[in-house]
Amino acid sequence: MRNASVWGTKMLYILGAGAQARETFEVCRALGRASDVHGFVEERSRRAGTRLRGVPILDATAVASLPPEARFIAAIGSPLRRRFIQDLEGQGRRFESLVEPSARVGAEVAVGEGSLVAAGAVLTTDVQVGRHVLVNVGATLHHDCTVGDYTTLGPGARLAGRVRIGAGAWIGMGANVLSGVTVGDGACVGAGALVNRDIPPGMLAYGVPARPVRPMERKDWENLA
Repeated sequence: MRNASVWGTKMLYILGAGAQARETFEVCRALGRASDVHGFVEERSRRAGTRLRGVPILDATAVASLPPEARFIAAIGSPLRRRFIQDLEGQGRRFESLVEPSARVGAEVAVGEGSLVAAGAVLTTDVQVGRHVLVNVGATLHHDCTVGDYTTLGPGARLAGRVRIGAGAWIGMGANVLSGVTVGDGACVGAGALVNRDIPPGMLAYGVPARPVRPMERKDWENLA
C-alpha cells in the first residue's frame, strides 16, 4: 500500500462523536492504538466535557490549543465533513490514514491522507483512494478503481474494475457499481442499487438498475451524516 500517512503521533483526535466515531475508535483499538486517541472533536458540541469510550469529547474551538504534533482522522459519515476538515487544514493541521488489520489492501493500492479503510474491506490492485475517504466494513474495490476525495463507500459496497467515483460522492450500503461506470462528483447511490450506467454529478440515483431521480440537496446530505 502506498501513500497512506505514516504513524508517528501518539496524539490522535477523531472528528465526530457519533456512530462512525465509535467505529473508528474500534479501528484504533484493533491497531493497538486506542491509547493514542486523546479526544473526539465535535463542532458546537453539547457534550463537550463528557467522555466517550473513556476519552474526552471536545468542542472544535479547543483545537487551537492542541500541540502541533496532534493528528486527526474524520469520522463523520456524510461528505459534508469536507468543510470541517478544510477548516482544520487551513489552520495547518494534519491528518492520518487508518487501515484496519483485517482489511486486504494490495501493494499497488494508494490510500490518501486522512482516509479510513474499515474491517473486511478488500482493495485489490491499482486502486487509487483519495483523501479523507471512508471505505466502510466489507466494501470491495477491484482493479483500476479511482475514488475521489471526501467520498463515502457504505458497508458491503462493491466496485467492479475500472470504476470511477467522483469527489464527495456517497455509495450506499450493498450497492454494486459495474465495470467501467463513472459516478460523478457529489452524486449519491442508494443502498442496494445496481449501477450499470454513468450517474451524473450531484444526482440521487437508486434502484435495480439505478436511475438518476433528482439533484441532491443539502438536507439530503445532512440526513446521511
